[in-house]
Amino acid sequence: MSHRALGAAGLVVGYDRGRPVLDGARLSVPPGRRLAVLGANGSGKTTLLRCLSGALRPAAGTVTVDGRPLEHSRAGLRAHRQVVQLVLQDPDDQLFSASVAQDVSFGPLNLGLDEAAVRERVAEALALLAVEHLAARPTHQLSYGERKRVAIAGAVAMRPCVLLLDEPTAGLDPSAVAGTLAALTRLQEHDSTVVMSTHDVDLALRWADSVAVVVDRAVVQGSPAVVLGDGALLARARLARPWALEVGARLRDLGLLPPGPLPRDAAGLLAALPDSGPTTVGIGLASGVSAAEVLAAVDAVLPDPAGPVRLATLDTRTGEPGLRDAAARRGWPVTGHPAEVLAGVPVPSPSAAVAARVGTPSVAEAAALLGGGELVAGKSAHGRVTVAVARGPAAGTAAPHPAPTTGEHP
Repeated sequence: MSHRALGAAGLVVGYDRGRPVLDGARLSVPPGRRLAVLGANGSGKTTLLRCLSGALRPAAGTVTVDGRPLEHSRAGLRAHRQVVQLVLQDPDDQLFSASVAQDVSFGPLNLGLDEAAVRERVAEALALLAVEHLAARPTHQLSYGERKRVAIAGAVAMRPCVLLLDEPTAGLDPSAVAGTLAALTRLQEHDSTVVMSTHDVDLALRWADSVAVVVDRAVVQGSPAVVLGDGALLARARLARPWALEVGARLRDLGLLPPGPLPRDAAGLLAALPDSGPTTVGIGLASGVSAAEVLAAVDAVLPDPAGPVRLATLDTRTGEPGLRDAAARRGWPVTGHPAEVLAGVPVPSPSAAVAARVGTPSVAEAAALLGGGELVAGKSAHGRVTVAVARGPAAGTAAPHPAPTTGEHP
């Protein structure tokens, strides 16, 4: 298979002398790429694919391969179908042989290939679609998803340069959709150009290199981010905005995503979010508190921590080796702040003085804030231990906090 440029210009198609389904439609299929064709029910997606495959002759307009117009003669269609293959939405419209291998071999046999060449093509197609284990299975015993992939294998066995798929994921569960998309990726890696019609804007956004929306009897084509980000166009086409673009736009409005192109899937959105930094648990405690008591208090407010955690204190008593060792076994560092230096004044309770300087009457809250970030959980008492939680930038990047005139006590 080699890359071939498939295109259409000025297509006019109508049924029973009614209003045209397509009127002047134009489309360019990027060689070696993945194109998703979107549109509402009845918009003309299937009609467009049938024209591209040669199965339907338009009233006007041309379909071209490498700039050469398709001839709707027996010889012209035979040559075209060795370059372009269409897989229908319902696999039962295509499967008719007794077994999977027999069905997939039908097209190559009609090309007049010898038995060895046919076996080679069948094995290749079944492997690309990951259905080689079904070769001897009767087609009527296949699941719906298996029948879909076998129908695609039948087209692949013809070794087309361009594969047209009408709703290949319709009616499939998520696992079958993933399997089908993986198969289509393998096909593209073997130099096929893949065109898929679909209603699924989210799938189109994350899968396609180019998208074409069939709307108002015409075709609007462009990059997924631009076309699927056009709210007015999608409203005309009765399509929803992809959720990744919708959520991404809201996150950007909130200042959580930088300017620029929005991610196209969940993984991209998560990767684009700024690093919120570690979670800092500030600790205030009475004398004689054990490491186990401190960790139990932390577990009470942070039962399932996500990301790095550190413990922070203004009290040197929490710096005892027992706590440091116990926290280290969890991968948590324990940071202490020199209370006397931070307070800047000789007082009986330097920790309380620091808390007052930071802007809170709580030693636990002050320790958390000095660790970095903003409070997400204020002080709470757990036995003889008081804890508070802050989340934000790494240590040393904490924002300054106002200093009130009073404040004491953990």
